[in-house]
Amino acid sequence: MSYFILKPPHDHQPSTDLASELIQVADHVRQFGAVNHLNKVEREAMKLVELTLRQAVELTKSVRTNSNGRSKRS
Repeated sequence: MSYFILKPPHDHQPSTDLASELIQVADHVRQFGAVNHLNKVEREAMKLVELTLRQAVELTKSVRTNSNGRSKRS
């Protein structure tokens, strides 16, 4: 039961701004694809990874907005 009650150490707690972190990762993925000599399949795969990360940003923002709305109604 203590596993669910105790908070992890501060350095292991997730960032409060996951969306910003995901944007940074998506930017890194784009840069990685730009500076490395990728074939067509690899380029398309990296574009999909970047797109998925950017969609995760939108989902994260939506969840945060909806969560804030629910807590205000409580």
